[in-house]
Amino acid sequence: MAAGWSGALAISRSFTAMLFGVGPLDLLTWIVVSGCMLGVASIASYLLRGALAVSIRPPRFDRSSAVKT
Repeated sequence: MAAGWSGALAISRSFTAMLFGVGPLDLLTWIVVSGCMLGVASIASYLLRGALAVSIRPPRFDRSSAVKT
């Protein structure tokens, strides 16, 4: 994570010409963008997990049906 932050800070300096009214080290912007990305990733992982759970048929993974005596 530290490497990611270091790389992001280094790249942000090169994007200074593209930023309009926001500094490359603006703490509020970093917090808001990080929070939005975390929220999107959390929602996506929750929805993906739910879709996977719905798509799996329970008898397919039932251990008692696999054992033949």
